[in-house]
Formats: sequence, C-alpha cells, structure tokens
Amino acid sequence: MNTSTVSTTGEAEISKEATDTIAAGSVQDAKKVLPRHSFELRRRAMEIFQSGGSYKNCARILNIPLYTARDWFRCYSIGTFRTEHGARQQKYTPEQKEAVLTLRQQGASYNKISKMTKVNRATVLQWVHQERDRQAKAVQDLL
Repeated sequence: MNTSTVSTTGEAEISKEATDTIAAGSVQDAKKVLPRHSFELRRRAMEIFQSGGSYKNCARILNIPLYTARDWFRCYSIGTFRTEHGARQQKYTPEQKEAVLTLRQQGASYNKISKMTKVNRATVLQWVHQERDRQAKAVQDLL
C-alpha cells in the first residue's frame, strides 16, 4: 500500500487514507506491523532446510514471505538459526502480567513492581503503557 504520491510540483502528498489513520489515532497506528513467526514455524523451516529444501520451497510450503525464508536460510547456513527461545528471552505468565497491572493500579512504583514480581522493569513499563493505551482507546470508542 503506497500512502504517498508525488505531485507535478515534486512535493510528496499523503493519501487520504493515511491522513485519516493519523487523524483518528496516533502516528504509531499508521506504522506497518510486522508479523511474528512462532518457534514451531521456525522448527518446520529448519526441517525443510535440513532435508535439502531451498528457501523458496520453504516460503511456499510454510506460506511465509520469501525474504523471511531467505533470511532464515542464511542464518541456518552459518549456524545461527534458532528454533527455541534464547536463554535471555523471558516468558511471563498472564498471572504475572495481571499482578504487575494490579500493583501499578495500587500506586506501586515501577522499580518496586519489578523487584516484587521479578519482571524486568522495561517489561513492566511496556505492559503498563499498553494497558493505559488500551483503556484510552476503549473510552474513545465509547464516545
């Protein structure tokens, strides 16, 4: 989707659709959201590569973008392709997230929440801000 065109004077013009998106929400809403691929999908790609399949076959079989499969194949070729979470990647439970949000509603500081729940401070901030944005959007939708 092209959101801008070049006029005869050489100036960029933003399409009405992009302008409406920016006016209705934030600039962040207008950004392209890239899909995240599951580790199960990555595991299946690894099996294709190990059996001698090309990245083009992988993209077709798994219905993923060709360039994603190409990048995965390049990582596989040099030995850096991962099919599992790294040791430094955390997986938090919904209960932990709920506890973080509850503590913040009760007025606890970000640092205190992080220490109490053993959730990284940056993650605490991210969850609180996401919840705040979600609530603001819900109120806006009611109006």
